[in-house]
Amino acid sequence: MKVSVIIPMHNSASTIIRCVDSLLSQVFDDFEVIIVDDGSTDSSVLTVEEGYGLLCGNTKTFHYADSTVTMTLLGYKDNQGVSYARNMGIEHAQGEWLAFVDSDDYVREDFLSILYNAAIKNNADVAWCGYTHINIEQSKETILPVNIKQNLISGMDFLRLFYTYSEGLGSMCTKIYRANIIRDNNIRLETGRKHGEDWNFNFSVAQHIESVVIAHESPYVYVFRKDSSTAIANCGNTENKIKSLKRIWDYRIANGLNIDYPAFEHKITSELASAFYITIQQHPNAKRIMELYLADDWIASALQLHTSPKLPLKFKAFLWLLRHGKLELAIRIISTFKK
Repeated sequence: MKVSVIIPMHNSASTIIRCVDSLLSQVFDDFEVIIVDDGSTDSSVLTVEEGYGLLCGNTKTFHYADSTVTMTLLGYKDNQGVSYARNMGIEHAQGEWLAFVDSDDYVREDFLSILYNAAIKNNADVAWCGYTHINIEQSKETILPVNIKQNLISGMDFLRLFYTYSEGLGSMCTKIYRANIIRDNNIRLETGRKHGEDWNFNFSVAQHIESVVIAHESPYVYVFRKDSSTAIANCGNTENKIKSLKRIWDYRIANGLNIDYPAFEHKITSELASAFYITIQQHPNAKRIMELYLADDWIASALQLHTSPKLPLKFKAFLWLLRHGKLELAIRIISTFKK
């Protein structure tokens, strides 16, 4: 089997059929779809069972004129989180390649063919495409291709991107992975984590691959809603952001990684400023939380890095206050802005 597509599903009754149908409409042959229900309390499982005649725990093969698709529905009673669901999908996958699609998103009909063909043609370990962002509330569609000019980059260059680049880099949904690399190196998602779990997965993958091929099309469709799991998870999760930044900080030092240092400084300071700014805005005990962060030696060192001229003025001022021990003043100013 060529590709295994893993779909974690939690309370997705209103979107799962659209998602699965977009995969069944692929102009691609010989792949499987593994739906992992993560303790849904709505009619998600029933929707899949009735929609495709597939009982939970079973597998069914669909034959079309030009393709064969195998679908499996797995599930468990308790909500364990998207990482657990994806890991279960990886354990059950039979394909030579792994792909991931979120249940509230969907894909264009050439999604798999673009990624698979690019990977095979270039003998790459990962294929990476852009995505189309659809904002339901604003009825707005934005095409976001991968902002890298090369068609093929080394695994080391992919790793270096984690120190300079952000847009789409961490997403598992815009990539396919050579499955034996994931299995042989026991690469899995961190369970229980609600933010940045896919970023960490990709950072682990980057340490074990030879090359990444860039597909400049954008066939993955990310549907943004204010109540979506991704939008909720991305809202001010400072602790996980700090852990991710510290991971690249420590890896660089331990491995003597040669990087674009000014770009790295900008990335670290801007992401710290953003994370801390949101923390102060959202947490009633922000002062105590910030005191704990600022007491950490690596954060103290990171705050001394140069900031980019492109960094918004409010973040520059905020960082200046933190560097000079004026946390209470920073909190008062930001709280005033919030009001």
